[in-house]
Amino acid sequence: MIYAAGIDVGSTQTKGVIINERFEIVGRALIDTGANVTRAAERSFVEALLAAGLKREDTAYVIGTGYGRYKVTFGDAQITEISCHAKGAFFLFPRTRTVIDMGGQDAKGIKVGEAPSRRSAAKSSGVSTSVRMSSLQSTHVTRSP
Repeated sequence: MIYAAGIDVGSTQTKGVIINERFEIVGRALIDTGANVTRAAERSFVEALLAAGLKREDTAYVIGTGYGRYKVTFGDAQITEISCHAKGAFFLFPRTRTVIDMGGQDAKGIKVGEAPSRRSAAKSSGVSTSVRMSSLQSTHVTRSP
């Protein structure tokens, strides 16, 4: 069985989740982030592994996301929480058009839709997102899977 992990290091809470190759959650953890962001990322990963009954070497890939995503020093990649929200919502509910993220420091409204194809309709399977933050800043992000 192949396992992957996601660690979301937020400003107040750090979440860890382990999934199997069937996209089933097999372990998870929720802890206070505190002052040491790197330690919070590590602790949530270890607690999620314990909940899943797995060892670190059982996990093939680890993604860091959230405010402290670059502090997931043991991870393989970092992805913004906006991209994670949009891709996750679109994966689980393909007709999703809006995601609201109520974070510890801000709130974001994310408009989700299929990205227009740049080359051909056959190659277009990305997710396009527009973001409106509570601070009234906005941006546009397009990601391919």
